[in-house]
Amino acid sequence: MSRHSQPRYRRRRSRRGAALAASGTLAVGLALPVALTASPAAAAEPTADAPPRVTGLSNFFDYCQTGATLAVPLFYGIGTSTVNLALAQFPAEAQPVTNQVLAAEAAGPQVFEAMAEPTRQFLDGGRAAAAPLAAYNEQFNGGLTAFAEGTRAAADALGPVVQPADTSMMQFADFLESLRAK
Repeated sequence: MSRHSQPRYRRRRSRRGAALAASGTLAVGLALPVALTASPAAAAEPTADAPPRVTGLSNFFDYCQTGATLAVPLFYGIGTSTVNLALAQFPAEAQPVTNQVLAAEAAGPQVFEAMAEPTRQFLDGGRAAAAPLAAYNEQFNGGLTAFAEGTRAAADALGPVVQPADTSMMQFADFLESLRAK
């Protein structure tokens, strides 16, 4: 390979790599506005017509809502960026295939937007179906508190023996108490 042809090849490859990296950034940029339209804090705030919160289950539905609105599009954007980085390494002869991959990637944010309302309806249906269990919140909360206190007592008693598990046990006890319906 001559000295004159090498920079041209590198220049073309770096432009193509930059274009693919930019398309990955564009995929993240297209996915995040869809993800940020429904904030997880708003999903956790009860409204006047919202079913009552149920110990443990309401938190589960909140986690699902957050995952559907933030985590899935975020991981999609990271994944497409990784794929685009790999595609940038392909030779120029593979461009028809890489173009098809890029076109297929562009559909992701549209799917997230189309699935946002059915996902919300599904989770709202789960919250409504679990609402009758709110009558047992006092018993569930008592059970969670007892389990958390037992976990803390075990962590205190076994601390020197099970280190660093005692720290994890304390964190698990805090998590259990966070599941209580308020």
